[in-house]
Amino acid sequence: MLKDLSGNLVIILHGFNSSKEDHTYQAMHLTSLGMHSLSLQLPNKGPWVSNGRTLVKIVQFIYRWPEIFDNHVAVSKIVLLGHSFGGAAVAVALAEGAPATGAILLDPAAISRELPAYLSRIKRPMLILGADEHVSPARNLDYC
Repeated sequence: MLKDLSGNLVIILHGFNSSKEDHTYQAMHLTSLGMHSLSLQLPNKGPWVSNGRTLVKIVQFIYRWPEIFDNHVAVSKIVLLGHSFGGAAVAVALAEGAPATGAILLDPAAISRELPAYLSRIKRPMLILGADEHVSPARNLDYC
């Protein structure tokens, strides 16, 4: 039996050369479990650090005004989910202070040599999933 997931908001960010539509099924599945979901469209060719900083602003906005969805979003239950370079942007967002509970990084891709510095600043729980056997193993995990 699943814990009460009501009030949770999962914000999904796509990766390189991808779009929010690529995560429609994931968003619908989360919603079917009783969570709120938001699939974002940001530039899909980078710059990923910039996308991470934009994500911070979006999460801060939602944190201040959760009623833009409805009265059932709990700002203490915002989780960021990013795929590939979107995962790197999520890491940047957490490091830059996005008020999220934690993050899920799906096959996260490195953005630059700066990534270890961002990872070492994250003080929230992160789940890193390597789901694509054709993608090289996640790097820099010792910084998490």
